[in-house]
This record gives sequence, C-alpha cells and structure tokens, in this order.
Amino acid sequence: FHVVSPGPCLQEGDAYCMRRVANSMCSLEKNECFCKPGYVSIQESYGITCKTLLTNLKCQVDSDCIHVVNSACHPGAGYCACPGGTIYVSQDNACRQSAENNQNPFCLKCRQANGVCYHYTSNQISNSNEMKRYKRYEYKDHKLIPFNSPVDVIFKEILQYS
Repeated sequence: FHVVSPGPCLQEGDAYCMRRVANSMCSLEKNECFCKPGYVSIQESYGITCKTLLTNLKCQVDSDCIHVVNSACHPGAGYCACPGGTIYVSQDNACRQSAENNQNPFCLKCRQANGVCYHYTSNQISNSNEMKRYKRYEYKDHKLIPFNSPVDVIFKEILQYS
C-alpha cells in the first residue's frame, strides 16, 4: 500500500484522510493515510487519488485486464484499475477519459445531478443506435427530468462538447 497523504491523522481519524484524498483512511500503526481496502492509489495530474479496484483478479501486465475496457494493471497492487485521467463508467464497463474539470453546460448539469462527465471519441460510439442506452436529462422547475429528444440530437450535442 502506498501513502496517499502524510499524517498525523490519529487525532482526527479517517475524517482527516477523507478531506485530503477521497476513499482513504488513517492507519493506526503508521499515522498516515492509505487507500481503503478495494481501492488503489493512482497519480493524477492534480495529485494522488484512490480509485476502485475493478476486479479481484490478480494481474501482472495490462493485457491481463481484459474484463474492463481501457483498464490497466496497477504495478504496486497487482490488480486492474482505471489509469490516471480516466474514470470507471459502469454502463460501458470501461475506463473513459474524465471531463470532471470541464465547465461546459452539459457537464455542469451532469455533476449537479451527481453524475460523472466523461469524453467519448468517435470510435467509441460507432452509431447513434448505441446512444439508446443513455438518457439525457434537463432541469425544469428546479427538478431533473428526462428530456425526450431524438437520439441523433443527443448524439450531436455530446459530440459538440467532446
């Protein structure tokens, strides 16, 4: 396990660690913050994060991580995780490029609804029929409601923001 935030954390416990790195906890023995079980530390451009381990299957090389698209073998943990700059998208069972810092209206509304904003490249959606499994929402009267529009309109809007 890798230290994700130096201590001292004993006085405050896990709350100290969670304020610094989500999904981390305080080690009573070491007085430092580590990722919780089921998570692994990944270096991002802005610092260290604790990302979900994607399977309980051991790996040695990236090609062992065939169960989740675009995942990689974490060298220290020996388990598959999403690489830095990507997030796990459950409906795709894939790691996708994160757009969490994107400030466009599409991503802002998505985050307001506790959603995750991520990028698609044109080769990840081969046709508009694949879009049928995704729903589009809008705010109306301070409520998030499904927005009914033709699939090709949603597809064009997503591509506009990619």
